[in-house]
Amino acid sequence: MGPAYLLNFVDIDTAHHAQTVIAGAFPKRMAKNYHYCINVMFNNKRFSQKSGLSFYRYSIDHKGKPKKGMDDDVEILLTSIVDSRANYNEAITIDRMMVPIINGMARCLKKALSQPHKK
Repeated sequence: MGPAYLLNFVDIDTAHHAQTVIAGAFPKRMAKNYHYCINVMFNNKRFSQKSGLSFYRYSIDHKGKPKKGMDDDVEILLTSIVDSRANYNEAITIDRMMVPIINGMARCLKKALSQPHKK
């Protein structure tokens, strides 16, 4: 499951709200001073399966369950925030997803090492 599909389970509006709350709590690290894909989807009311649109277009399958499909409108919507289109393979995507996790772990380690040990 990739990041765009994962956002469909969290819901775009929930992710948007969470980012706003976290940015308020940690403005130096988490504030966004640029327009990003969650904003684009949120502003276009593309919230996830519940709205039928997000990074994907949803239809109902023969069992009555949502089925995701590609939506050509997404590329058009994202042109306002993307300089150029690039083809990323799975390894590059994994690497890019791991960097924030590693940075977060480094912060935790730094904080733990900077505080005296309590018994």
